[in-house]
Amino acid sequence: MNYCSRENFWLLVNSTDPLGQLQWLVDWLQYAEDHEEKVHIIGHHPPRSCLASFGWNFYK
Repeated sequence: MNYCSRENFWLLVNSTDPLGQLQWLVDWLQYAEDHEEKVHIIGHHPPRSCLASFGWNFYK
């Protein structure tokens, strides 16, 4: 499923955190910070290309 596609109807139904992906990222980033590790976030979609609420949650 393409979660960043503006044509994805199901994101209109639930766009807050599909499948808990943002919470998963937050958990791993917190783990890395707690263990003084560095992380690199690489993606092929700019964060703002998703729905407005998904982008808002990303920057939160």
